[in-house]
Amino acid sequence: MCQAESGQTICKSPECDRPIYVESNGMRHPFCGRTCASKYGDYVYPRYCKRVGCNKTTFVEQNGYVHPYCGRSCADIALSQMNQIGSVIDLETTIEQLNPLSSPLSTTSNSTILSDFCE
Repeated sequence: MCQAESGQTICKSPECDRPIYVESNGMRHPFCGRTCASKYGDYVYPRYCKRVGCNKTTFVEQNGYVHPYCGRSCADIALSQMNQIGSVIDLETTIEQLNPLSSPLSTTSNSTILSDFCE
């Protein structure tokens, strides 16, 4: 998707006077949202479910919200798979292996979930 033109503050759709959508990272979109973007033809809905191995189309609500999965079943399966992959890493052991001369970390919780780093 393209960014808003320099100085643009109002939705690019001719029949809309709402402000453009600005993401938390500062990315400025030329439209106020997906509805106006799709009417203008600049927004293409994702076509296929995000879960590896599923070739079904994504679920789109009547209000235009596009889900990343084809349905709840695939979303649940994908979440389960991510939880299995996101194994616990003992940071104290990892740091000691990388630098055996370093001092041990505090005895508070030194583990985290790998999936926290992947999103």
